[in-house]
Amino acid sequence: TAKDAEIATYKAANRDLLTEFEQATLKFETEVQSVKRELEAIASQRSALQLDKEAAHAEIAQLQDTIAQQAERLGDLMQQVASGESASVRLEELERCNALHQEELRRLERIADDALAAKTQLGRDLEHAEVAKASQLHEQAQTASLTLAQVVADHDQAQVNSNETIDRLTTANRELTQQGETLRVEVTKLNAERTSLLERTEELSKQVEAMTLELASVVDEHKVKLNESCHSLQVDMAKLEQSHGEEREVLRKQVEDLQDQVINANIELLQKQEKIAGLVVEIEASQAAVANLADIPALEDRLANMTTLNNELQASADKHAKAAATLEDIVANLKGDVSTLKAQLEAQTVSHQNKVVQVQELQDAHSALELALQTIQSKNEVLQDSLQSTNTHCATVEAKIGALLESLAEKDGQIVQLQEELQTAELTNAQTQAGLDDVVAERTKALADEAKRMGLVNEELRVGVDESNAKWREKVDSIVASRDAEVAALAVQIQALELKIQDMEERNSNGGATSPDEVRSLNAQLGTLQNELDAQLEEKEALYDKIDELEKAALCNVQNQHDHVRMLQRQWDMEKATLTDRLGVQRDRINKLELVKMTKGHLEVFEKLKLNIKKKTDEVAALQQQLQASRNDDGRKVADAKLVRRLNAEVKLKLHTTQNEFQIKTSEVASLQNAIVQYEGHIDTLENQIRVHGTSSTEIDDLRRHVADLERLVQSQSQQLRGHQDNIQSLTQLRDQLAQQVAELQQLVRDKDVQLKRCEDDAASKQQEWQVANEDLHEKFHADLRYLEKENLELHLELKQTKRLMSSTGKGIASPPLPRART
Repeated sequence: TAKDAEIATYKAANRDLLTEFEQATLKFETEVQSVKRELEAIASQRSALQLDKEAAHAEIAQLQDTIAQQAERLGDLMQQVASGESASVRLEELERCNALHQEELRRLERIADDALAAKTQLGRDLEHAEVAKASQLHEQAQTASLTLAQVVADHDQAQVNSNETIDRLTTANRELTQQGETLRVEVTKLNAERTSLLERTEELSKQVEAMTLELASVVDEHKVKLNESCHSLQVDMAKLEQSHGEEREVLRKQVEDLQDQVINANIELLQKQEKIAGLVVEIEASQAAVANLADIPALEDRLANMTTLNNELQASADKHAKAAATLEDIVANLKGDVSTLKAQLEAQTVSHQNKVVQVQELQDAHSALELALQTIQSKNEVLQDSLQSTNTHCATVEAKIGALLESLAEKDGQIVQLQEELQTAELTNAQTQAGLDDVVAERTKALADEAKRMGLVNEELRVGVDESNAKWREKVDSIVASRDAEVAALAVQIQALELKIQDMEERNSNGGATSPDEVRSLNAQLGTLQNELDAQLEEKEALYDKIDELEKAALCNVQNQHDHVRMLQRQWDMEKATLTDRLGVQRDRINKLELVKMTKGHLEVFEKLKLNIKKKTDEVAALQQQLQASRNDDGRKVADAKLVRRLNAEVKLKLHTTQNEFQIKTSEVASLQNAIVQYEGHIDTLENQIRVHGTSSTEIDDLRRHVADLERLVQSQSQQLRGHQDNIQSLTQLRDQLAQQVAELQQLVRDKDVQLKRCEDDAASKQQEWQVANEDLHEKFHADLRYLEKENLELHLELKQTKRLMSSTGKGIASPPLPRART
């Protein structure tokens, strides 16, 4: 039936809503997992950067230690040259220095090469000092100045190396900032996806609210229908009771009148029989007493007239008896109808009480359902607030932490997930489309069956009306014919009596021999005949009054049937309005579901994207290997620039694919709009069919058929109530499931908030540590630079003092001044 199809559509809509909510939940969980993976990748990158910084700090410390060791060794060599030690000791010292410098060259490439050049130059200077020996102190002083210049060059080279290290750190910081910007772009994309997810959740909440409002409207409509049906039943019951009471009273009066008429007719018959016997006795006595033979034919004629009158009276008595028997049968049938109507009214009252109880239960269930829906809405609001707070936390964390290289591998997983979601969306869309097609077919079939049924019912009602009218016409015609026959008989009797009176008057005028007793008897007979004539006329008037009352009763029944037909027509109009509203709701659902339909082109595009991303991940892995191999080379900047260009190209490719997807979706939306227009045309045709088939059923007269229709209506209402109870039970189960899912989602959101808080704290602490370490490194480097400048200035002053002393003495210097020891 139509109500079962409606319940099925509601259940299908609830199932679709549950699947959409589960898909949104799964999507949210996957988004949270992806964010978690990104945070882990960012933490790993931060640890790698921290290790790189520690390595850079270690290199700078080693460089400072080598510079200090070189300064100390240079001072020792100056002391050895001044004191005139042996060349073998100096060579051994140089060999040890060379060995140490070789070890440092293995660790520090360019710095070690420059230091080795300085050491070889110093070795050559020492060999030249060994050849010149102590006799050429002036040349030794020059070589010392050259060694000091070499030391200054070494210091400059170390400063250049430190500057290069600083440049590397700055480039690393710049790369980190660039990665941060790229990650900001990724974060904006993720935020856009989150906003789309939030919009989807809002749409789901709106759909839940729409389903709640629709359920409330359906419950209200059914309440109104039940109240109207109950009111109409009460009105019909009151009318039936009133009409049956009036008919019982009328029939009781008619039966009493007929019984009185039968008794009176029997009494009159006995009186007439006695009169006839008296007349016979009188005639016999008169025949014996009267000697005049001329009066015998007249008396015989009179006797014949009296016998004919007796026969006529007997025939009229038989007719009255037959009419009384027919009236008794009619009364018995009416009593049976009244008893059946009483039983039906009692059954209707019992069913009405049951309906009232069911309506009260339905109201209680509806109030409980409204409370549950309010709780679900409040929980949804809390969930949306928690989602917004989670999004803010994610935004702050993602703004601080950058992860570029491993995010490409994660994008592969996201593309796979999107592909799965698209497949699930296609499956759900296909299922929904099939369900909608089935619903439309069922609704069309149900409407066609309903139209056929209404046509059959209308035809049956027309046949019943015609039959009842024919029966009433036959009854009225029979009654009128009987009354006409009785009137004709009475007219014949009156004519006979008039002829008899004329004869008697002629006899009185002609003969004058009639005795006073005969005159009295004839006057008495005349009076009795006049009384009979008056009684017959009164009976005729009573029968006409009865015919008028029966016609009034028939008109009342016809009016009641017309009222019932109008009520059914109004109920049918209300059901048609509800059907049109539901068709509108189905149109909206078709619009919403058809807009998310995907085609095979999307899958091909995403497969291509997946292959491209796999290629890019392989290229990134190769670049990482190259980057690991050439971390300390000058080509690192070029590789980084290439990596940035490739990432920009990938971003442009993604943008291009997104534009293509948008164009595909717009074309799909246009095709779906055309399909929706076709559905609307089909729905309009169905509405026209409903409108055409809804203009019938205008004539109903039969009371038994009316009672049967009422019973069917009560049964259909009880079936509707049972269906609504099942629907409410399913909705309560759905409410419990939604509440459980909301509780699980809230727990998951709380766990994710705790994890995000921890990650944020760890990131902040690591960033603070990195900033502190960087500041310490800069401070230490500047302190070392200031110390080396101070040492250089002191050595330059000492060198000038030495030259001044050598020029003043002119005989050489026994021992040059010692350099200051490093504090």
